[in-house]
This record gives sequence, C-alpha cells and structure tokens, in this order.
Amino acid sequence: MNIVDSIGAICERFGERFLFGYPETVNSLINNDLLPCIVMLMPTILPNTYALQNSYAINLYFLDLQPYMEDDFNKFRIIEQQKYRANNFLKEIKKKYNIQGSINMQVVDFEYNVQAIGVVSSFNLIENTYCYAN
Repeated sequence: MNIVDSIGAICERFGERFLFGYPETVNSLINNDLLPCIVMLMPTILPNTYALQNSYAINLYFLDLQPYMEDDFNKFRIIEQQKYRANNFLKEIKKKYNIQGSINMQVVDFEYNVQAIGVVSSFNLIENTYCYAN
C-alpha cells in the first residue's frame, strides 16, 4: 500500500472525507458538501541516502467551511477544531510511519471553490520499503 492509500485508509477509519491531487484538481473537486475534509496535495519525493526508504514532503490540509462574514472569534474556534483534528490524525500516522524532523502547522484561510478555513500540517515522512532477493 503506498503512502496516499495509507493516508486515505486512515481517513476512512476516522470517518473523514479525503481529497488528493494537485492544487488545481483539488480546487475543482471541493465544494460545501465535502467540508469538513482532509486534503493531501501531491507529495514531493525527497532525496535520501538509504536504498530501503522513501522520503516524502507531505502537506495535509484540515479544512472546514468558513461561514460568510464570520467574526474572528468564530474563525478562531473553527481553526482550533481543525488543529485538534490534525493532532489526532497525526498521532495515527506516527503509529505506522516515521516522521523526520518537526511537524509544522499553519493557519489557512483562503478560497477554493468555497471559502475554507483550517490548518495545514507539513512534515517529512519516511516510508520503509523492502527488497527481496530471488
């Protein structure tokens, strides 16, 4: 199972909607009915020195709908909810994968096809691969 399938499976276990792809693809898919959701943008493959490992730069967005003209206190409440979701989700990822370095989390407040608000978690993930000799 590859990294995208694994993260998708964790989303399914958590009962979360999962979108994956390049930003343009995700923008065309997202709508009010899909929020809240977790979005994984296409990961970047990082160079590594070990033949039995793959390294990826991962960006996971934990998004919810931002009501129109919402005040800042309610925006902050939504952001805190998304941060809580992200922390629980990342605990589950850590059970299966090694995360190299720190996990960076930033607030996101922007428009896709809808006005979304939440957090993005950025981290480097190490996936062990195994080679078998014949």
